[in-house]
Amino acid sequence: MIDLRPLAERWLQWAWSLSWQFALLVVLVAITCRVLPLASARLRHALWLLVVLKALLPPALGAPWSVGAIVAAGFEQLPARVAAFAAAPTPSGADADDVAPLFLPERNTTPDRGAWRGGSAVSPAAWLMLVWLAGALVLWTSVVFRTVSLMREVAKLPAVDEGPLRIQLERLARQLGITRVPDLRVTAAHTSPYLIGIWNVTIVLPQSLVDDLDETQLRTVLLHELLHWRRRDTWIGCLQVVVQGLLWFHPLAWWANSQLRFERENVVDGDVIRHGNVPPQAYGETILRVLTSTRARSRVIGSLAGVFERGARLQQRLENVMTNDPANQMSGKLAWAFLTVFAVLFVPMGAGPTVHTVTAADDRSTPARVEKKTPYPVITETSPEAGAIDVPASLDEIRVTFDRDMAEGMSWTGGPPLLPEIDESRKARWIDKRTCVLPVKLEKGRFYRVGINAKSFQNFKGADGVPTPPVVIAFVTEGATRAMQGRVRVPEVVTLAPVNNSENVSTSTSELKVTFDMPMDEGMSWTGGGETFPEPIGQARWSRDGRTCTLPVKLKPGHSYHLGLNSLSHNNFQSKWGVPLEPVVYEFRTAAE
Repeated sequence: MIDLRPLAERWLQWAWSLSWQFALLVVLVAITCRVLPLASARLRHALWLLVVLKALLPPALGAPWSVGAIVAAGFEQLPARVAAFAAAPTPSGADADDVAPLFLPERNTTPDRGAWRGGSAVSPAAWLMLVWLAGALVLWTSVVFRTVSLMREVAKLPAVDEGPLRIQLERLARQLGITRVPDLRVTAAHTSPYLIGIWNVTIVLPQSLVDDLDETQLRTVLLHELLHWRRRDTWIGCLQVVVQGLLWFHPLAWWANSQLRFERENVVDGDVIRHGNVPPQAYGETILRVLTSTRARSRVIGSLAGVFERGARLQQRLENVMTNDPANQMSGKLAWAFLTVFAVLFVPMGAGPTVHTVTAADDRSTPARVEKKTPYPVITETSPEAGAIDVPASLDEIRVTFDRDMAEGMSWTGGPPLLPEIDESRKARWIDKRTCVLPVKLEKGRFYRVGINAKSFQNFKGADGVPTPPVVIAFVTEGATRAMQGRVRVPEVVTLAPVNNSENVSTSTSELKVTFDMPMDEGMSWTGGGETFPEPIGQARWSRDGRTCTLPVKLKPGHSYHLGLNSLSHNNFQSKWGVPLEPVVYEFRTAAE
């Protein structure tokens, strides 16, 4: 079974980033069009076109001067913050990575950094991705099917190759500087005139319109469609379909597309009045005649362009026609300057590369966080994924990729029976400076555990000599029982005594206790040191069921204590199958005497 989780996690990060950036830009453009009374229809159309183009740009695109990136920085960090909060049920601002362990029964295995959790190959993120993909394919398929069907229908219509209507069309094309004159066809259907096609373009007129409109009004309709073609509005319509498919789940995407179509008609209306020397009142009457003659029907979909569309705001459009006054609108170089400044300030919204000091809790966040630069090498991808439960037994190598160039050494750690059988016929090797491969032989229905570095084995190092913190890759091959699959689950803390972050803890408390949700191995890592670590008065011990670990201590009155369960480099709180606890920061304060 294909593990979709890595791809789904990247898709989720893309979808989240694009969604909030797109929404913010839509709001900014809507406000700008509302509060800028001098904005011409052409400028408003260009601003809405920026919204469409934004959906096609990578969300990571950023710039230091971008107002969008500054205002929306918190949105980009929200998924990572949520993941970090979930990975650290006892939050604290302290960093547990620099403290020394008190009890470290050592073993030649590796603690898990907890960047991946167990689960099926189809995670919730993968289900969301599949639903998104299905929705996009349905929308695109629907538009393509309807467009192709309409193009076949149009191809069967009688062509207008000669006569007054064709002469008028060619005359208008020359007037607009159009060298490739579109085909002209007439249909018996009641529909608005429309333009169809990308390369081979056809103008379709209903016969009822040809019969009802006079020569001047027909000239106006033809001019309207030719202006759509000169502006390549059918191409923009294709982009809109692509964006609508990518963001079909986003209500503002549908609204932004409708705004772009509305402003497109406003632009063409203004051009008809200007290029055709058509009085606004006469042009408005022509639009109404088209509406009544075609019985208010429109077949404009996808990449088509017409005189009017379904759901068109006809009254507002007519008001714009009647009040059209280019002299009182921002246009020309001033409009282009405004558009450029707006695009530079608000289109790039990505946070861009940052240097991040990672705490124990931060380091256990989602894989998207590994792009943050750390002092030590971070694993960005493994094959199989840690926590996978349907790994094909035919997989013949374990692969690990780091976020930077590495030295040539390696420390694959662990031992039988959990470490996979090594394929002695091949050597572990670096296939490039960042990816290392271990050849293995797997069996069906087995649980495996592979270590990357350990406390005493740290040959996975960056080119600068800094080792990567120990990591565990635990997985189960296909055909395993449900009980076997449960072995990859990450242990979690059920209770702490005293309660984490509690105040006025009695100094008579002589033990610290932690209880887990599953049986644990015999090792432990109570981490900390100095005045903030409780004074131990005996050996820590485990309960018979292996779920509760007790540390005997002596507490001082009016004192704040800070310690940890596991840390970045010391992770011996592990399940009986060697899957480590994600680090927990533990704090409390005793009562004063």
